Amino acid sequence: MHDPEHNASRLPPSTPPRKEHQCSCGCQPEAVYVAELQRDYAGILPELCSLGEMICFARNRHCILGGLIALPDLRGDGPTFTGTTPRSDFHLDTTQWSHAYTVHERHKSCGTFIGLEFYDANHRALFRTCVSPGSEQRDLQGLVHNFHRRGVPLEEMAAWHRMGRLTPAHTALHAGVTDRFARADLPSTPFDATRVPIKNEAGFDGSLPLANAILADAQEEAQELGVTVSGGFGRMSLAFTPYMLENISESWLYAGEPGYALRLDLSAVNTYWIGSYEADGHHFSYLEAVDAFGGLITRICSANPDSHRYWRSLAASM
Repeated sequence: MHDPEHNASRLPPSTPPRKEHQCSCGCQPEAVYVAELQRDYAGILPELCSLGEMICFARNRHCILGGLIALPDLRGDGPTFTGTTPRSDFHLDTTQWSHAYTVHERHKSCGTFIGLEFYDANHRALFRTCVSPGSEQRDLQGLVHNFHRRGVPLEEMAAWHRMGRLTPAHTALHAGVTDRFARADLPSTPFDATRVPIKNEAGFDGSLPLANAILADAQEEAQELGVTVSGGFGRMSLAFTPYMLENISESWLYAGEPGYALRLDLSAVNTYWIGSYEADGHHFSYLEAVDAFGGLITRICSANPDSHRYWRSLAASM
């Protein structure tokens, strides 16, 4: 898979919690220990690749993407850390990362998960990664011990906007299109035609059930897609084959496969853009869902160079 903005392989992952603060077995996790860490991202992030498979989540205003993956070797260049594997691509920009914590959560049926959670200045979640029971927990505990800053009272977490708390009330369309709101969370950007040679692009009304239809087709055909989410945390792309689709509320769509999940607020989509691009001699098709600010909500890519034609005809028929 290719991330054209990186000119490197794009990618997928596995099924994290589908509902806020609920794990895949349905039990309610309980935070039992929280500690704030030093913001030494150059010391923390490059070490994560040594921990084996981890559950990673990233989000923007309208979307959460997560998967069970082995993190790549994240190489730093100032505040930016990048890395690629055959099934994932990371471009983590820590400019807005104002807080770092380690959180231990006890799941009644699953055991204790130990994770790292990163937040902006307003304690809105940006990026989260954790290890499950039976994995490299001691190694992660040893890593975070080196960056311990202070213990955090559990009640302090009540005011945080954690990773699962992505609801329509916090989206651009429901909050209103204001300069103040736009500045509060830097939007991600669609393809830049000056950097990525895009072709055959056409725009469609965001109220069309286009993302649902494309994901449903991929589910039926067991087609692997490249799904990208970007925002205040940077950018993350994962290889993803939808195994199930579910409307979890009036406007929310959930797509999952074992070890991976995508949660998307369809009411926030203002415009869909469909087109194609070329990278490393290969042709790809893409769908971009864009919000009212012009910010990218998610990008879905297919290695089938003809998918964009089918997707456009599908949109025209709706």
